[in-house]
Amino acid sequence: MLVEIIDSDKGYSYVVSIKEKFKDIFTDKIPFRINFNVWKEEVYFETPINIINQEDKIYKVKRGYLYYWPPGKALCLFYGISDIYTPGILVGELIGPTNYLAIVENGDQGIVQEHVIDNDLKELVHELSRLGYIVGTPLYDNSRTLTALKRINNLRLAFTLFIEDYGLHLETESFYKHDHSYQSMAIAYKIRTMLSNSKYIRYDINELGYTALTAIMENTYELLEVLKELEIWFPKIKQALFK
Repeated sequence: MLVEIIDSDKGYSYVVSIKEKFKDIFTDKIPFRINFNVWKEEVYFETPINIINQEDKIYKVKRGYLYYWPPGKALCLFYGISDIYTPGILVGELIGPTNYLAIVENGDQGIVQEHVIDNDLKELVHELSRLGYIVGTPLYDNSRTLTALKRINNLRLAFTLFIEDYGLHLETESFYKHDHSYQSMAIAYKIRTMLSNSKYIRYDINELGYTALTAIMENTYELLEVLKELEIWFPKIKQALFK
């Protein structure tokens, strides 16, 4: 089941894949309106959902996952290294990068509803689904775009695919905030050297100033070639950055 969390004030939304065991609980309550809160590197909001299961409680969270926090009947999305305040319950995973959760501000209003794939993007969604990706079509600055998620060597490979008049632009989950320090420039040089044999994949920065892997392509055939490269290089770059 795919659920869409919409920040109406910002014109962005976040598509989450809900675990099967919690599907009925969400189906019974959506849609419902929310007020966003931000704490450290976490976005959360109160809900009419009530989950009571001591066996499911966890004490440490992972970036890019959706958790239920029983004391506040809240849903929480984590986009950095901050952890949950008290034990919570893992209920789903964000489809796509966590980058733009940082746009959310305290007091933003929105709605949680079932996600419906955008009709204009169905062909691309089908192609990516065929390759094993979980795909959503969330709002990006009030327009629909495409996000995808797949496990590669147990790593979370997530990206956004921007559809432009001149072609397609792919941007992965961000790594770290770029600056012009010697360390940042040295890392960039190392990664770009590693990618010198790649035709499409680049080491780049996104619009928020964070490093990420990107690629540009003109058609669906090239997209398939990009994904082949991405699935090879993403684990290698991740290992090089965090070993």
